[in-house]
Amino acid sequence: MLFGRYRDALWELPVNWIVSSRLDTPSAPADAFFDRSITMSPWPAERLAEFVSLRAPELAGPGVDAVLTALAPLQPGQALSAVQSFLMAEDPDDLADRLIDERRMVTELPDRLRSLYDALTSLGPTHASDARLLEEVGVSRSRITHGLKELEDLHLVDAERVGRRVRYRPRLTSLLTGSTRGR
Repeated sequence: MLFGRYRDALWELPVNWIVSSRLDTPSAPADAFFDRSITMSPWPAERLAEFVSLRAPELAGPGVDAVLTALAPLQPGQALSAVQSFLMAEDPDDLADRLIDERRMVTELPDRLRSLYDALTSLGPTHASDARLLEEVGVSRSRITHGLKELEDLHLVDAERVGRRVRYRPRLTSLLTGSTRGR
């Protein structure tokens, strides 16, 4: 909204604007403000560890490496959020153990549930009717709804009623990666 509403005033500032988004491009009218769009793929654990050691060397260590390995692949911003959450936790070792248990449970899921969980993790909190979720998983809304309920029963996702919809988010992964914020 900021770029849409104040486009002319912002355009005149001697500043190069960079905006990060989970979406492909900012929505209109902000999309007209930017000259180019760069899509970044999530980074593997090794690259994330290197990024943390360069960006925040005081944070690097075996515990952080274990968390990044369990969470990877991630976007760099999500990785820094995960490291920050991990280091601010009352019991980082317990949090790391819970994360590793969650990741183990995810690898043991049937393919249909694992792909749904992975899509939900990459998209962030969303609902069963989200077109991006439906497209990424490639199944009907009713199958998505059923799968999300199964993941909720396994305590891998949390559900929250928002208006008429139920919004789902991965439980522990979202805590670490900062993807608990709604859209």
